[in-house]
Amino acid sequence: MSLNSQLLNGKVAIVTGASRGIGREIALHLGAQGAAVIVNYASNANAAKEVVDAITKAGGRATAVQASIGRDISQGNKLVQAAVDAYGGLDILVNNAGVYLGGAGSEGVTEEQFDEMFAVNSKGPFFLLRAASKVIRNNGRIVNISSASLASGAVSLFGAYAPSKAPLHEYTKLFAAELAGRGVTVNTVMPGFTATDMLSDKILEIAKASSLFKRVGTVEDVAVVVDFLVSPTNNWTTAQSLHVSGGGTLSR
Repeated sequence: MSLNSQLLNGKVAIVTGASRGIGREIALHLGAQGAAVIVNYASNANAAKEVVDAITKAGGRATAVQASIGRDISQGNKLVQAAVDAYGGLDILVNNAGVYLGGAGSEGVTEEQFDEMFAVNSKGPFFLLRAASKVIRNNGRIVNISSASLASGAVSLFGAYAPSKAPLHEYTKLFAAELAGRGVTVNTVMPGFTATDMLSDKILEIAKASSLFKRVGTVEDVAVVVDFLVSPTNNWTTAQSLHVSGGGTLSR
């Protein structure tokens, strides 16, 4: 991945769950465009360091910050404060962190798995949004990463995972309304099946067959849409949910 644009020069971004997968790619994109990036991770410090190193070696600025926002809402405050302390403020928040536990259907999920998914995928993002909304600068950008499975029969493949992501869409509308007076946009991105370590080979094969392009989505496919939404030139698109699914029949 190589971006030459410095469109985000001077901006400060937080990307949650940025040590791997979609979050990692988003962090790399933002760093390559000039943003100083808080690379959030829950437990994999080595992977987060690799992301920071990749950004800094390319001439950017990045800092890894451990915070498990779903398990303790004060961790969201910690993450926002880290951005302010390290880089003087906050302009971009990408609520990407998520966890998938359990099997297909309602019977494949234990109470403990249910609680963990809703904590990380729903509760944590809400309180992080609230903390960030207090300090994000005028004309800031917020992107929540949800799932295209919410809009289709694919929801049955993931048990309680898709339902745990559903609140993000309501948060998007709520915070978009609250922050509109300051020029802050808030949107949701709904990736379809994307090649990350979250999905099994079986599910990836199903995804490939369902796509109009007969392939699985890549993390790059998602990151470029986030690039558009956080761009200073995008000052009109807000309170929206955008599908990034390659026209997959399981995500329409």
